[in-house]
Amino acid sequence: MNQMYQPLLVVQHLSLSLDGVIAIDDLSFVARDRQVTALIGPQGAGKTTVLNCITGIFRPSSGRLEFHSRARPFLLERMEACRITREAQIARTFRNPRIFRGMTVLENILLAQDARLSPAALLCGTLALAGKRASQAAERAHYWLDKLGLRHLAGHMATTISPPLKRRLEIVRALASGARLICMDEPDNGLDEWELDQLLRLLLDSKAEAPAMLITGTDLKFTGALGDHVVALDRGVCIATGSASELCGHAAVLRAWLGVAPGGDTVPRIPLSC
Repeated sequence: MNQMYQPLLVVQHLSLSLDGVIAIDDLSFVARDRQVTALIGPQGAGKTTVLNCITGIFRPSSGRLEFHSRARPFLLERMEACRITREAQIARTFRNPRIFRGMTVLENILLAQDARLSPAALLCGTLALAGKRASQAAERAHYWLDKLGLRHLAGHMATTISPPLKRRLEIVRALASGARLICMDEPDNGLDEWELDQLLRLLLDSKAEAPAMLITGTDLKFTGALGDHVVALDRGVCIATGSASELCGHAAVLRAWLGVAPGGDTVPRIPLSC
């Protein structure tokens, strides 16, 4: 197999109980380098909980989260969230975008790139104080702002842009960070059909240059169009894996979404035209 598609994140027998309720139950899958892995499932399937375990927000009850860095492997289940971000280079976006308030769009991206850059230089816009690395950070920021159609908003206060654009800003911030894996939690959340199509087009256009992504979603059309490999979850359990076209007619997937009763030879297909 080509080196660029080697396993990057290997999830082995991941389990988590929250307040006595099993949120994830013996889950295993692989996310490969430079590819998009999609976790799909109805609300409550455990998708966000998986990302929370990978990024250090939750500590798994059991299981192994092996992340293959260029330098050495990391066992994420043993690491604090700040070390996962810093050392393993895993970035995260949220179902409801989180931005730095009181800053411009550009400042949001610069500040997230590297904590070793001078905060004074970044916040005051005097990048010369931080030297060559700050200039490179600004170049990366403008590049990804261009790719996702936000460059014209670079000087705007982040709090003043629309919710769909805040979502794009958070994605740009992750892409510009230099992370090796971006965990993207329901990037389609709250978007209407036009906004969804626009975001999908921008992400597809950027896919070849982006790092590996692990995205979650309830919309098989959106996540399937992005995902090279799809993992379907229901109540914390993997119920199917494969391509989007394979999963759209899978009986277990349909039961999870539509409540189709077991039995019978014919089940409806999830519409998929991407």
